[in-house]
Amino acid sequence: MKNCDRYKVKLSGSFVQIIEITKEKMGSYIVKSKIDRKNNPTIIAIATRFKGAANQQLDLLNSGVQTWNQTRKEHPQLQPNLRNANLRRANLSQANLSGADLAWTNLRGANLTSANLSGADLSGANLSGADLRWADLSGANLSGANLCNAVLCQANFSEVKFTSANLRKANLSGANLSDAQLSEVNLRGADLRWANLRRAVVSGSDLSKADLRWANLSEAQMIRTNLEKANFEGCTVDRIFTSELNLKGVNQLNLAIAVLDNPTVTVDNLEVA
Repeated sequence: MKNCDRYKVKLSGSFVQIIEITKEKMGSYIVKSKIDRKNNPTIIAIATRFKGAANQQLDLLNSGVQTWNQTRKEHPQLQPNLRNANLRRANLSQANLSGADLAWTNLRGANLTSANLSGADLSGANLSGADLRWADLSGANLSGANLCNAVLCQANFSEVKFTSANLRKANLSGANLSDAQLSEVNLRGADLRWANLRRAVVSGSDLSKADLRWANLSEAQMIRTNLEKANFEGCTVDRIFTSELNLKGVNQLNLAIAVLDNPTVTVDNLEVA
């Protein structure tokens, strides 16, 4: 039960009760209204007037993605606050979590397939083992997030900030990482086949034993990065900028360089600065 002046919000089963405390006896109360939070989308608007609104929002999300999405559609001005929430193994497939505050949230093993997380704050979140196939995370903040062993195939990570994130052994095959910031990121053993890293900035990161076959690295920057035993076979590398890389045991066969109005040229073992 949450207080707001003379009123309280009380969750009761699938309902929310708005309670007024009587002046004569503060220990008693009368129910002013009763709202079905499963069917009435105004619950978010009501809950945000009270302290602890995040708890009501979490409860609404747990009631089902369809109800949650409908509420967001009817109240687009409301920004979800799910910071520090426990959503471990939650089924959030196709959930609209765009712009949500999910910092330090536990999403371990959660189903986020085709979810909209664009512009969301996922800094420090635990997404280890989560399924984010086809999810939209464009412009999201994943600094310090744990995505170890996560399934991220064909997800959209364009313009995402990954500073100090853990993507060890994550499956990023076919993912869009264009213009992403990958500073001090652990990508050891990650699957980046067919990934789009166009204009991505990779600095101080560990991509040892990563599989980047057929990835697009056009105009990318790779600086002070460990690429030991990584596989770059068939990568597109035109206009890539590299500096201070560890290339021990790297497979650089059949690198593709696209030249405007000319056929693509393939080379092996490109020299780097």
